[in-house]
Amino acid sequence: MVKLKWERQVHQVSALGTTLHSVPCARYIYSASDGYKIISAINSLRMAELSGWLRILVTSLILVSCVYADGLQQIQSGILDVVEPVISEENVRMQAIMKIYGQAVSWQQQIIMDRIRMEGDSGIMQVRNVFDHTKAWGTNTWSRGNGQAAIHNHANNIRTVGMGEFNAVLNGVPFTTRHNDYRLNKAHSTSKEYGATEPVDFPPVPSSVLEKVTVEEQIEEMREYFKAFAEQNKRHRDYEPYFKPVLAYMQGMWTVNTDTVEEPFFSDRHSIEADTWFQLQEDVMASLWGGKKDVNENLATLPTVIIGVNEDGSPRMAQWNYKILTHPISFDIPLNRFRPIDDLSVMVRNFKNLEDLAKTRSCRFQLNPLPKDEPYDGVWREEQSTGYVNYLEQLMKEVPGLDNYPADIKDDFFGAAPLQEPDDSSDELNTGYYHRYYSLSKRDASGFSKSARGFADANLFVAQNNQSKVAPIRLRQCYRRNCEYDEMRVSYAVPLEILYLTPLHSWNPYDIPFNAEDADFPAKGSDGRLTRDGRDDPDKAYNGASEKYYYVTPAELFESGELERDSADTTKDSVYVLDSDGVSRRTVASGMRIFLPEIPGVGNVRTRYPIFPVHQEGSAYYKEFSALKDVVRVGAKYAHLYDQPLGGLSTDTPAGSEVFTFAMRQAVGKGPHVHTFKLTGNQILALRKGAAYPGYTIQLESSTAASHSHTLVVWMKPHSSGVYIRTCDGRTSTCRDGHPFSTDCLDCPSRLLDP
Repeated sequence: MVKLKWERQVHQVSALGTTLHSVPCARYIYSASDGYKIISAINSLRMAELSGWLRILVTSLILVSCVYADGLQQIQSGILDVVEPVISEENVRMQAIMKIYGQAVSWQQQIIMDRIRMEGDSGIMQVRNVFDHTKAWGTNTWSRGNGQAAIHNHANNIRTVGMGEFNAVLNGVPFTTRHNDYRLNKAHSTSKEYGATEPVDFPPVPSSVLEKVTVEEQIEEMREYFKAFAEQNKRHRDYEPYFKPVLAYMQGMWTVNTDTVEEPFFSDRHSIEADTWFQLQEDVMASLWGGKKDVNENLATLPTVIIGVNEDGSPRMAQWNYKILTHPISFDIPLNRFRPIDDLSVMVRNFKNLEDLAKTRSCRFQLNPLPKDEPYDGVWREEQSTGYVNYLEQLMKEVPGLDNYPADIKDDFFGAAPLQEPDDSSDELNTGYYHRYYSLSKRDASGFSKSARGFADANLFVAQNNQSKVAPIRLRQCYRRNCEYDEMRVSYAVPLEILYLTPLHSWNPYDIPFNAEDADFPAKGSDGRLTRDGRDDPDKAYNGASEKYYYVTPAELFESGELERDSADTTKDSVYVLDSDGVSRRTVASGMRIFLPEIPGVGNVRTRYPIFPVHQEGSAYYKEFSALKDVVRVGAKYAHLYDQPLGGLSTDTPAGSEVFTFAMRQAVGKGPHVHTFKLTGNQILALRKGAAYPGYTIQLESSTAASHSHTLVVWMKPHSSGVYIRTCDGRTSTCRDGHPFSTDCLDCPSRLLDP
C-alpha cells in the first residue's frame, strides 16, 4: 500500500477550534511506481494565523488534494481516516454558520424595507434634479420643471409615451428606473406566458368623418368630435367610441433570475446597458459614487436580495424588476372625474394657482372616488373615506398581474376560505388581478371583516401569479404541532396616468404609406443615408411614415404648433411627407401627447392625466402638512381651529366642519346594545344633496359594542328627514343582530336633517 510522506504538520485548522493532528499542509508526493504524482501547493501557510473561513478552505483543499490526478476519485485510506470526520464536521458547522449569516442578512434587508414602509406609501419619490434654487421648493420633487414624473412628448413615435427617470417605492422596495418611454402595450389577452404583451388597439375613425369627400371636410368634421370630447357633450357628437381611456401602471416583482439582465419592458428608445445584474450594479455604483449620470439614461438601480436560506446554508437570491404597461379601461372616464392636486411646491415654482396649473404639464390629478355604478353629478364631496369600493379600486381591478388576462387565482392558503370581494357580495376575489381591499370569511381580532393589503400602505395594489420566474415566498402555518408550508408569488402595482387615445392614431386622410419593416425608412434618401428631414422638398420630405416617423395628421387640423415644449420632446411642429402618389403633404405627429396643439373653436385638448401616488404622502409628517395646507389655503372653512381670530374670520365652529354623532336603533340579537357613527356637517349636506340622486351613499364603520362593529352604507331618502342605513354588513333589510335601518342623531341642530 502506498504511503504518503508528510513534510509538516499543523494543528488547530478548524475555524471552530477543532484540532486536527498529523495533517499535511506542505508538499506531499504519491509514490511514482504507477506513474502518478500529486502536489499540494499550499506551502508555508501558517494555519493558526488564518481567518476562520480560510482555515475551513485549507482543510477542504487537503481533502481535494488526496484525489487521484487521473480522476479515479479514490482517496488514500491513510488520509481518509483522519480527514473525513473533520471535513464532514466542518461542512456541517460551515453550513450552519452560512445559514445563520444568510438569515441575518435576509432579516436585515426586511427591516430596512419595513422602515421604508413606515416612512411612506407605495408611489413615486423623486425625479432627477438638474438645477439649484434659493428656495427648497424651487428644485425638482416628483415633478421635473414642467412635467410630473418627467413626462414629455414623443408623438412622432406611433406607440411611445414619453416618461423619464424617477425614484419609486413599491411595498417598501426602493428603486430607480431607467428612462422609461414606455409603449402602448398591454398584458396578453390569451397567453399566460411571463412577459407576454400585445399592442393596445387604436380607436376607429368616426364614419361621419370618413364619409366626407375632401380632406378639408374631414378636418371640419373631426374638429366637431374634439369639441364634443372637450365639452363632454355627447349630443353634439357621440365621441365615446372614439376617445378611449387607457390606464398606464407600473408593476414590480422579485424574480429568480439573478444573473443575466432581463429588460423590464420594451421601449423603442431605451434599454438597460448591461449584460448581467452584477455589471449593472457596478455601473450604478460608479455613477452614484462619482455623481455622474449615464448620458443615455439607461441605468436602473434594481436591488438584489437574499429572501431565504436553503438547508445547506446557500442563500436563495431574488432580483427586483419592474414593468410599465397599459390597460384599456372598459368604460368611459368623464373628464370631470379629475381634480387637480395642490402640490404647493409646483404651484409656487410655476407661479400658478390651481386652476391655471391644471392647464399645464406640471399638474397631477386625483380621481373622484365615487364608485362608477352610483349616480355621478361631477360634485366632489369632501372629508369622507373613499370606502372599500371606490373608482380607482374599480379601475385597478381590471388590470391583471403577471399571469396576464387569463389569471384566475383564489387566495385560499392554509385551507382557509378564499378571500372575498370587499363589496359585501360574498363573491370570491380573483387575486390574479390587482386589488387593495378584500373581505375575510370571519372578523379579525380587531372586529373588522374587511382589510387592505399591507400594514398601512394606502396605495399598495397586489396581484398573485403562478410564474416560475417570480421568486416565491414560503408561508408556514402550524396547527398544534403540525406545520404546513406553501408558496406564494406576487407582484405590486401603482397607477401612473390616464391616457385618452383619439381618432388621430388611426386617421390618415392623405393615404400616407406606412413602412412596418424599417423604422428609419421615411428619413432615408436614395443612397440609404438619413438625409430626409421633413422639409418642403421632394428630396427632403419624409418618404411615407413608420413607427418612428408617424406624421400622418393634416397640419390644418390645428392652428398652432406644439404646446409647452420640453427639452426631452422629439415632436416637430409640422413636417412634409410624401403620400402614396409622391405628393408632398404638410402634416403633424399623430402619436401620444400631453396636450394637442390648439384646435380652432376647441382649444388645447389634454390627453394625458398623471394620477400617480407620491411615496411621501404616506408619512405622518406629510399628513400633518396636508392638514396645515388645507387650514392655510381654505382659511374660512377651518377658522374655528385657530386659537386667535385670523384676519377677522370667526372662530365659531361652522356646521360644515362640526362632527355629529348618530346612534343605531337598539338590537337584541347579542344582548341589548347600541352602536354609534359620526358624520360631519359637510357629509350630511352632501347626503341631502345626494337625496336628489337616489343612490348617493357614504360607507363607514360603526363603533364597537358587544364585541363587534358593523360596516354601514348610509344615505338620505328622497323627501324624508333623517339618515338611514342602506346596507349593514352587506344585508339590505336589518343587521344580522337585529338593528333596524333607521338612526337617531344625538346632537344635530334642528332642521339639519330636513330634506
